[in-house]
Amino acid sequence: MPLHDFRSVHLPYCLQKQGRYVVLNREYAPRGFRTKSFDYENYPIAVRFKGLTKKVAAAISLKGSDDLDTINLYDDGFHP
Repeated sequence: MPLHDFRSVHLPYCLQKQGRYVVLNREYAPRGFRTKSFDYENYPIAVRFKGLTKKVAAAISLKGSDDLDTINLYDDGFHP
């Protein structure tokens, strides 16, 4: 089922490391994709972030986490 809420589709919700990073929307699809199911391998969507260290991750993470695997930018209780 396609998504129609601009925030859910187009705003970055989290960064997820998959070798390089994929910027995901609220439905855990790549930002800008309007679907709830997604096959990451068919699209060149992964990017490198120069200078993304544990310190930077903690600064941009919702909870101040320095985890570099998944960086959550906001949660359901926050509307960016």
